[in-house]
Amino acid sequence: MLQQFVEAWQNENEEDGGNAALKTDAPPLDENTALTLSLIAIGKGTNLNDIRAFDPVKDVMTGKDKAARKIKVERRLSQTNLKQVALGLKQFIQDYDEVYPAMRAARSAKDFTENADPESPTAPFQIGLRPYVRNNEIFLHPATRRPYLPNYKISRMNESVIANPEKVFLVFEDAPDAEGMRNVAFVDRHVKAFSEAEFQKLRKAQGISESGLPSSAGASKTKSPNAKPTRRGTGSGRGVGRATAQPTPTPRPKPRTRPTPKPTPRPRGSTDTSGSY
Repeated sequence: MLQQFVEAWQNENEEDGGNAALKTDAPPLDENTALTLSLIAIGKGTNLNDIRAFDPVKDVMTGKDKAARKIKVERRLSQTNLKQVALGLKQFIQDYDEVYPAMRAARSAKDFTENADPESPTAPFQIGLRPYVRNNEIFLHPATRRPYLPNYKISRMNESVIANPEKVFLVFEDAPDAEGMRNVAFVDRHVKAFSEAEFQKLRKAQGISESGLPSSAGASKTKSPNAKPTRRGTGSGRGVGRATAQPTPTPRPKPRTRPTPKPTPRPRGSTDTSGSY
């Protein structure tokens, strides 16, 4: 049937002067020719040269369907990024005796570019992950282009002391998407999307500020240790690499001084009987 259709079209086209010749190098059809079923969008074109593969997104999906599909694709891409960040943090703590870096948030991508100073007291956690996450795009949400927020509550903390790692935030998106969902990576490295109501409930239970920054949660009241994690094998003694606060030296007490006694005045007319001359 298809062969007859092609031959009829060719005959009609030749009579018309061959202005729209069929563009094909396929051999003639016979009983051994493998056929495949194609869906043709009727009304999209009347020329055989306009026949193309059926695309459900372009030919069936409405604008609303396309937008929903785009959101879901971006959500999956963001989940992939968060898994890469979580893996980079895991590799970092393996080199630093299971101690997390200072989990400072970046305000923008400029905060962790190549020119950023890793020794700066305000350096975000992304700078410490450069040996483990080579692409800075991993630290950014694919749609909003904003950096992911870290859980500042686990800064300088040894992972072994974190109870229920499957419930503790590690890194998360700074805002929900258009469908009200937000991705979170947990300390045990799994990533999950939550509705905004579920996310806020988990955030409040962990004492994380709404903005994701420690200043909003009054975290400045609790000073984090000043000690930096020590890379495994670069120190000696017990507890190498663990974040401990340096003890404040106790001032020595000043020596007590006795007051000098004042001489007792002698009454007038009295005689000195001390035996002195």
